[in-house]
Amino acid sequence: MSFRVIVCTVAVFISTFASIAQANGLAIALKGGLPRIDVNLGFTGVNTDIDEETVFGVSVGYEINNNSTIELEFARGTAGFNASNNATSIFSDIEISTVGLYYVQRSDGDLYFMFKSGIVREDVSFSSSSAPDSVVDEVGFSWGLGGGYRLNEGLSIEAEYTQIEADVAWVLLSARYELGL
Repeated sequence: MSFRVIVCTVAVFISTFASIAQANGLAIALKGGLPRIDVNLGFTGVNTDIDEETVFGVSVGYEINNNSTIELEFARGTAGFNASNNATSIFSDIEISTVGLYYVQRSDGDLYFMFKSGIVREDVSFSSSSAPDSVVDEVGFSWGLGGGYRLNEGLSIEAEYTQIEADVAWVLLSARYELGL
């Protein structure tokens, strides 16, 4: 399923159930930031430069009790990298799409800390100037730490670090809006 289809599906979900949100504690967040990708090619004397890094995402959460939510998060990150030594250069593009279901706990107060853990599905597409394109799908445990500031009763700004797998993480800023909390 393409990232655009996922984002459109989430947008329809949000608009359809916005009236229910007032009574049930729904929260939505728009996210943006940088992927942290550890590119280890296993060769000595190889220089790697990662550029054009971006992550965009959206999450929908439901409050289960005070400061605890279950959140469904969709995110997509892209990066380009160049690996070179004295003899050759390789140019590659990586696209990572994730769908995660997280339990998120936030502390009390206007300035707060947050912790999340859950299950994430990761689809990695890799295209290179020196190898055929490849796609890898993985499911695994994910966790994150961060903090936020409540600007008013419904709107918060958050910063978070989410570890997707051993060599991939998201560093995100988000605007989170709580409907009816």
